[in-house]
Amino acid sequence: MGITILKILMIQIIMVLIIDISGFVDEMKIMLSKLLTKGKIATSNYNIKPFFCSTCMSWWCGLIYLIIANKVSLFTIAFTLFVACMTPITKDLYYMIYDTIEKIIRTINKYTE
Repeated sequence: MGITILKILMIQIIMVLIIDISGFVDEMKIMLSKLLTKGKIATSNYNIKPFFCSTCMSWWCGLIYLIIANKVSLFTIAFTLFVACMTPITKDLYYMIYDTIEKIIRTINKYTE
């Protein structure tokens, strides 16, 4: 059970990093816009859920994982849904850790110059 929970958490972290943080979705929206308008208008107004939503992708990828791994139970489904709904917090936590590490590096750089 513990490994399943860890894997669900890893799926959620991967979805947040790819969809919310990496900028991949914005690039895909621009490419989609160019494709659909034949290059005339390049906007990023297209929003195709679940592919551009980290909450949706965490839920569906987690659910697919549970089905493939034969780990479907009421607890694992509820946990997957809970983790999927926590994607905004994961994103904020990532930025908090990033900013903290950046401040530490700047402080170290002050003393090494």
